[in-house]
Amino acid sequence: MKKAGIMLVILFVVLSFFSCRNEVDLERNFPIPSTWGELFDIFHSKMSTNYLFWSLDYNEGRDWDSVYGEYKPLFDELGAIEEGRTEDAQKANSDKAFEYFFDILKVLHDGHFAISFNDGNGAEANHYSFSPSTYRILKSLGVSDEDVFEAFLMTREEREEKYPGYYNLQEENTANIAKYVFDVDISKVNGYQSGINGTGTYSSSTFSVLNIDGSSPVVGITGILPNDIAYLSFSGFEFVTNVGTQGEAIENFLTDFSDNITTAGIQGVIVDLRGNGGGATADLKILWPEFFTDDMDSVHAADTRRKKSEGRTDYTAWVPFEICKDGDRTSNYDNRVPIAVLINENSCSCAEMSTMLFKALGNEHGYTVRVFGTNSMGGTGMLYYDDRKEQSEINFNGGITKIEPYVDLIYTPFCQLRAYDGVIYEGVGITPDEIVPFNYDNFTKGTDARLDAAIKWLTTI
Repeated sequence: MKKAGIMLVILFVVLSFFSCRNEVDLERNFPIPSTWGELFDIFHSKMSTNYLFWSLDYNEGRDWDSVYGEYKPLFDELGAIEEGRTEDAQKANSDKAFEYFFDILKVLHDGHFAISFNDGNGAEANHYSFSPSTYRILKSLGVSDEDVFEAFLMTREEREEKYPGYYNLQEENTANIAKYVFDVDISKVNGYQSGINGTGTYSSSTFSVLNIDGSSPVVGITGILPNDIAYLSFSGFEFVTNVGTQGEAIENFLTDFSDNITTAGIQGVIVDLRGNGGGATADLKILWPEFFTDDMDSVHAADTRRKKSEGRTDYTAWVPFEICKDGDRTSNYDNRVPIAVLINENSCSCAEMSTMLFKALGNEHGYTVRVFGTNSMGGTGMLYYDDRKEQSEINFNGGITKIEPYVDLIYTPFCQLRAYDGVIYEGVGITPDEIVPFNYDNFTKGTDARLDAAIKWLTTI
């Protein structure tokens, strides 16, 4: 890849991405609730219009009205949200409201979904947050529903002490892979640095590291491992968002990545998406066309649809979501070189879209691709938040919203996605071709079973 071309591609993608938005003049005004029953009324209405995944949940949305019938009387019984109770009584009342929300929302497929609210009790307000994806991870560790709910009432310190296994899973990410596996401390790099020597089992003499702090931090590491295997890992798709202040660092890092995967004699490539929580979809068009052969202009990775009205399941038609190569851009990847993709429970959103892309390269374009690790998060929908209008629902008949002043955020996509082959992974996650369990103790001692499995496959096929 030519360095001069990277920034042009980024600019083109940013302009294209935002120029495709359809503006909808839609205002949804609700009164400020004073009781839990009133808050639930607005919540139920907001979910009816803003939530996108009714095709997967509550019997295609038909049972959502039954939820109202069941829970409205329970919320009504809680009375006023703020009515001068003692602190303990206020918390007990609010805990009960949170329990109702927990029971209603824990079944949702939406892998991005999160709700954050408070009971408005002045400086002593009780704050609550919940996500079905966290619920699913705790359940996979054998935690009962009752204990999962109690975990959400705990402080982080209390949760970490009671459920260390959950937090151990969070440790498998780019920064810690570099630290424990490659013996490279990314935190010591400011911006971009190349030629870093690792001393771990899988060390490379030419690691390049990216470390960008700020409002959208991102860290990355790329190099060539023993057995002539090119390697790339990065924490999130935050290249576009940082290009204004860190363009040169990003350009250098991406150029090194491109050079590594096209080095003469390279025997395989590992794309490590473990712990990658996603980010800007525009980054997909910056990164992955480097794997295209020169005669490929695009790859159909998925399809998307969104709502065309406030109706729960009034969707647009599915339209192809293609990763496109800029017309002036060249790529010379040898598609005979096999590609291993690593994912885990915290691979989400753009990381899952990327996995779909590589699966499409394997199944539709003759590449040799294999996915290792464990099921990804299952959060494939696209999010959009327009600070100028405060609510993405104004633009897209759905998506991120809030109920002031008590519900700070209802975090949910505006756009639904299915893989190129019609499979929907929302709330389920992508199952690897080879499931490799994670061992936290071994990982922190420098033994990476998932990386080992990928290297073994690449060196024996």
